[in-house]
Amino acid sequence: MPTVSDSGKADYYGLDPHPFFKRVIDRLPAGRLLLVGEVAGRYATYATEAGWQVHTLVFDAEDKQRTDAQLRQEQSDSTSSLYQAGQPLCPGQEFDAAILLFVQLPQEARRPLHHALIECLSPQGGNLYLLAYSQNQPQGTRAPMPQIRYSEKELVDDFKGLQIDLLQEEEEKIPATKELVKLLQLSAVRNLHHSSDSVSLSLKG
Repeated sequence: MPTVSDSGKADYYGLDPHPFFKRVIDRLPAGRLLLVGEVAGRYATYATEAGWQVHTLVFDAEDKQRTDAQLRQEQSDSTSSLYQAGQPLCPGQEFDAAILLFVQLPQEARRPLHHALIECLSPQGGNLYLLAYSQNQPQGTRAPMPQIRYSEKELVDDFKGLQIDLLQEEEEKIPATKELVKLLQLSAVRNLHHSSDSVSLSLKG
């Protein structure tokens, strides 16, 4: 499956996780986290140090090896698995939160993933957060292929089973290169019987 993820590249945010991720982890009560798109282990390490029980889902065997090596080096208790389309994503498991980081899949491949992720969330307030390249990303920059960018409409359609609290496009600069990127931020919650427990309203700072 052709996929790309920038979440582990040092030139994106140095050696630190993206600020969006840090705000989510710091402001939610620690629980069970499904981390989708990790390729270097630093996101899982950050969450583990904050008290989360983390399972990472990766899309490439080399990314899994890199992630596992980093987790061993950090002596992290996090676990990881390789995504296999058409197979149960998290059988018998429920997560308090799922975070997708720069997962770049063609639409026909990512929609089944998104639908499966809904079922991985706790029905009593499981939170989902997504950070991805927008379809408005300038040509010649990151995520150059239009089919692996995301649109707001597609995300609304994909996550109809969730209450979407925040969906917005943000422009920011990559610190090391000063390259402008346009990112979509999504915050949603799976909770059929209670008000939202997400932290979407305070994600900007």
